[in-house]
Amino acid sequence: MPAYNVISEQLNVVKQRTPPQQKRLVDDLERRINPLFDALNCETLSRSVVDQLLVLTRAMEAHDRPAALAIHVDLLTKGSVTDDIGLWMSGVKQLIMRL
Repeated sequence: MPAYNVISEQLNVVKQRTPPQQKRLVDDLERRINPLFDALNCETLSRSVVDQLLVLTRAMEAHDRPAALAIHVDLLTKGSVTDDIGLWMSGVKQLIMRL
């Protein structure tokens, strides 16, 4: 699960860089992203969403915020038709904004 690995790694980086007084922000971010991890683990996402997630995580790895945000918007418009992605997309966007 490359998407899981990249997003998990980015989440860990955010955890390490965030000051202790902002722990609630990190907890909220983690709470928002956990449904994505569950969906990836249970394989409940459509193939097209998973493929887009792979492209998104490549952009995140490259620290290409504009590309990652463009893919995020594309996922929101196309993915929301077939999958329940609203729960975790805000968490992914927060990660992108912290790249």
